[in-house]
Order: sequence, then structure tokens, then C-alpha cells
Amino acid sequence: MLDFLRREGWSDETTALYRWRPGSAVPRRVFGTTDAIYGCVETGTELACLRQTPRVPLTILAINWSTGAIRPLFNANPEFADLDLPRVERIRWRNPEGLPAWGDLVIPNGEAPAAGWPLVIVQYRSRGFLRGGTGNEYPIFALAAQGIAVLSFERPPLLAQMRPDIKDSGDLVAATLKGWAERRSTHAALVAGLDLVLARGEIDGDRLGITGLSDGSATARYALIHGPRFRAAAISTCCLEQRTDMTYGGVVQADWLRRMGFPGATEPGDDYWRPASIALNAARITTPLLLQLADNEYLLALETYTALREHAQPVEMHVFPDEYHIKWQPAHRAAIYARNLDWFMFWLQDRVDPEPAKAEQYDRWRALRNAQNGETP
Repeated sequence: MLDFLRREGWSDETTALYRWRPGSAVPRRVFGTTDAIYGCVETGTELACLRQTPRVPLTILAINWSTGAIRPLFNANPEFADLDLPRVERIRWRNPEGLPAWGDLVIPNGEAPAAGWPLVIVQYRSRGFLRGGTGNEYPIFALAAQGIAVLSFERPPLLAQMRPDIKDSGDLVAATLKGWAERRSTHAALVAGLDLVLARGEIDGDRLGITGLSDGSATARYALIHGPRFRAAAISTCCLEQRTDMTYGGVVQADWLRRMGFPGATEPGDDYWRPASIALNAARITTPLLLQLADNEYLLALETYTALREHAQPVEMHVFPDEYHIKWQPAHRAAIYARNLDWFMFWLQDRVDPEPAKAEQYDRWRALRNAQNGETP
């Protein structure tokens, strides 16, 4: 007997359990759900699995092999049943290339402002409990508790995966990078999803924010260059720039990028890099940008940060010691959560936390806003 889990359905949003008996024509589908199911182990007539839903963190359930019936085994966070969590709705759409995408729209409790809720996009996976996106730095339910709606965006499949001429991983990477095709595809999916959300009439299209780590950061940066107009942005990793990637990225990365068709650090490359480079577009990127970076990666942000400062654009950078791509220290996580909340409340709602210890922070941000508006201090 062979038992296996399979991703299927709309952009692989469903996890299904199958059982196949050698000699039978096809496997039998025992169970399927859009919840996150993983870490399964056999327990006699049942399969015990970890489970998360968008509004419920970790639980353990048992799935009956014969009937697909489920029963709870353990709830690690029973207090969540008593919380007045906001409404979460799964929405689905396609980008212009026809690739499927989906997201979870989180609407705050209570009556919406006359102009609609402000909204922050969190990326780039939305499977399981809605914490803070990939890397867990943008607390979704905490944002909703402050009256900010959230679109938790699940990026579409790679555009190159749809090409029959792709033979191996090298072809896949080359096709993904060539002409920024993947960035354009993901951006188109994000814009299509955002348009779908705005058409509902619940969201204020003039008060939009965007966030991201890793691939989500690349999508956020591309969106700052190509629109729509965001009122505020915050990213956790930064950035993709010609001179940075060819130097601070190291000789291995530089050689690899050259093989993928990128121009070298000393070659004319502005035209090639401009579609994805904040530094080359810094004169016109006026969206306030918050960078909260690991010390292991912050050198990759210096070209971007310096270019924005030279053009007097609103940007602020914080570097956390002894951190890597996914930040792990609880004190740093708490600081990042708090600053991200404050950042979006300030720029999207014109709200400040009266805590005296934060007065200097708001003085800096007011100075950024005054400079953005052409006002003298």
C-alpha cells in the first residue's frame, strides 16, 4: 500500500491524501482541504497530521484511512477560540498570462471608514495560519486590529514552468531571469488581485501599503517602480542592483549572473537593470520605504539606500545583529513587529503611538514626511 499527500487544485492550494494499492488502476483520494496539512505519521487506521487554517494556528488531527473522516487530537492554542478575529476570505484570480493566483483578504472588524479601509499587501505565501507572511515580520491580525485590511498574497507558479522547452533547472532559472519575465508575471498577478479587491468597494485605493521578504521583497520593489502608487512600503531584504550584486554578492554570484546573461559590474548595464533597480529609479520613487535587515545581508542594501537618500526620498534602515535571511531572535521579532505596525499606522492612518519612548521615532518620520511634501523642518 502506498500513501501520499499531493498538492492540487487552484494553484496547488489544496492538499489531498491518496491511498494506492499495487495492481489497482488509480489511487483513491481519501481526503482534501485548503488548510495546511503536513508532518503526517501513520497511527494504525489513521494518519496523524499537523494542521493550520488561516484563522487557527497549530492543531493536530487524525484522518481515517478508509473514510477520510477527521477528528481533533490536540489544540496547541485553545485560547484562539475566544478571540474576536477579523473576517478572512479566500479570493482567486488569474494574471494576464493565465496563471492562477490566490490570496486571503483580511477585513477588520467594525464599520469601515467612509473612504474604505487602508490595506497592506503581505507576501508571498498564504498557506496555513496568517501570521506575518514569509519570514513572519508583518503581523496580519495585529494590522487588522488597528483598522488596516490585509491582502495575504500567494504568488502564482513560475511563468517558465509553463514552457515545454524547459529541460532542467538551469533552463528554468535562465528563463525566469531573462528580461525580468518572472518579475513582470508576478507583478501582473499582484495588480490583478489588487484590482479585484478594490472593485469590491471596501478598500481605500489611496491608502495602500506593501511588504515583503526575499521573493516578496523583489515583488514589492518592482511594484514601487512600476505602480500602482503605494502610500508606504516595508521590506525585510534588499536589494537587486548591478554593482551590489556583482561585488557584495561575491564572485560566485557575479559569475553565475554573468552566465545568466546579466552585464558585469564594469559594463554598461543601466538599460538592462532599470526595470528592477530602485537605485536607477530613485529620483521618482517617493513611497516611504522602511528597511529592517539582517546584518548578514545589509551590505546588499547600501546602493539602494544611498540612492534614495541622495534624491531626498523618505527611507529609513535598521540593521539587526547576528541575524540571517529569516530573522530568529525573539527580541528582534518583537521590535520588527512593533515598528512595522507603527510605520503603516503613521503613513496610512496618520496615527502615532503616544508612548514617550517612541517620540524620537515619530520626529524622524515627520521629518521624512515634511521633506516628501517639500516642507522645511
